[in-house]
Amino acid sequence: MGVNPSLAARQAEPDRPAPGRVREARANDLSVLIAAKEIFAERGLSAPMSAIAERAGVGVGSLYRRYPSKEALAQALRIAAMDQICEIAEDSIEQVPAEQVFARFLDRYLADSFGPLVSVLGGRVADPPEVLAAADRMRDALQRVVDVAREYKQIPEDYGPTDIVVIIVHLRGALPGDPATVARYTRRLLEPLLAGLRVMASSGRAHDAAAAPQWDEWLAFWSGRQP
Repeated sequence: MGVNPSLAARQAEPDRPAPGRVREARANDLSVLIAAKEIFAERGLSAPMSAIAERAGVGVGSLYRRYPSKEALAQALRIAAMDQICEIAEDSIEQVPAEQVFARFLDRYLADSFGPLVSVLGGRVADPPEVLAAADRMRDALQRVVDVAREYKQIPEDYGPTDIVVIIVHLRGALPGDPATVARYTRRLLEPLLAGLRVMASSGRAHDAAAAPQWDEWLAFWSGRQP
């Protein structure tokens, strides 16, 4: 009788973590990233790693084993924020009718995302290849949302991925208060925003091309490299 390939693979990897351990590690990592986002927003990048560990409910040693420096943690947070936007974009395209994709994307972003971290990292952290690759993935995912939204007259024809970034940055502004309450307030802006964009899309009115935000400009702004 032959050897089951999957069983042989598991036997060849005796140290492979059990599924429950993997889920626990992912949950801990998410807790760390959320804590880092909150602490950096409250205290800036000078906040000690111990404050992040305490907020996340993990040991400082465990935190340093996963992220050897605050810069490494900050970069992981940037990548997580962009990859989460990619996930929200893909889910929105796959799960709802095409004419609802743009509204669903914005609603999911408000409910679930880490939010952009412009004020936290600007100028303090360089752009390693992993961050630039995540930015490319996000641009491509947003372009897919844009393509659907343009086709169904949800946004003007000259809107692109950078316009969507500008919208979500403003939607997730730094309002004080309980996050759930802030999200409830912000959702009141969604319908007027979406309605206005639909009117602009249907009118075919030309915009000032020179005023359109460019992707490279946004990357420079987010990295703190603006002159």
